[in-house]
Amino acid sequence: MDTKRFHHPEYKKQIHAVRTHKRHARPKPEGRVGKFLEQIGLGTWFRRIVLFVTVVLVIYFVYFANFLMLNNLEVNGADPQTTAQLKEDFKSFLATKKAIFPEHNILFFNASGFGRAILAGNFSISSISSIHRKPFRTVQISVVERVPAFNFQSQNQFFLLNSDGNLSSEIPQADPKYPLLVDLAQEQGTPGENIFSSQKYRLISYLNENFSHELGVDIDHFEIPTKTSLDLVVYSKSGFKTHFDATQDGKVYLGRLFTIWASLSPQQRQKLSYVDLRFDPNAYVCYKGDACANSAAQTPVK
Repeated sequence: MDTKRFHHPEYKKQIHAVRTHKRHARPKPEGRVGKFLEQIGLGTWFRRIVLFVTVVLVIYFVYFANFLMLNNLEVNGADPQTTAQLKEDFKSFLATKKAIFPEHNILFFNASGFGRAILAGNFSISSISSIHRKPFRTVQISVVERVPAFNFQSQNQFFLLNSDGNLSSEIPQADPKYPLLVDLAQEQGTPGENIFSSQKYRLISYLNENFSHELGVDIDHFEIPTKTSLDLVVYSKSGFKTHFDATQDGKVYLGRLFTIWASLSPQQRQKLSYVDLRFDPNAYVCYKGDACANSAAQTPVK
């Protein structure tokens, strides 16, 4: 075995360097703050600077980065009036104060929360198809709008009654584009209230669409005793009214009414006060000037 290299001066120098090497440890920090920073991994200035820059960038992107701040709402499926209202609702929602993350930042915009707020406060909207964030500070919403179908009068208040039986916004007076439905009980109306079952609304809608076509007589207005009542009265512009039961089929009702109407002479039609179809299979006819016109007495017609 060659041991010459062990006696070589350079080798001995290397061995001595290894044996006498001392690793220089960073001095322990003094004071409570220094010790605390050491414990959380911020013992060096480099790490502290990195953390500081990171915090500044986070604050900037959350609260001050203009390119992330929402300022526009695109609306699909609504008329101009409803679109304008949705945009106002959007501004109000963005102004909602949050403890940490603002709604107007596109990164933290709560789409589902915005949708719930719209459905709870905007009674012109039936449902929301989608809500999407888009580039350039924009949110796009697609909605299904309720369609006004009737004027609803209650306690000298007027509301638009939508095609799904929900009351929409209050209006100053009846809109001449839509037929009038009067609540005789003078009950307080509330926007968003569903006042009719689907069955009752189908009857009213069917009569509104087919009454004039079947009889050749225009409807003046509809009347209900109360919101929950099953009775419905249709007033014609010819001066007579017809009583219906909301649980019955509108097509059958009009068929029975047409049969009675067709059997009346022109003179009888002019004198007609009301027809009551609620007592199937009987129908009751009353003429002006008869006792039944001012009392509960009725003339049955088979």
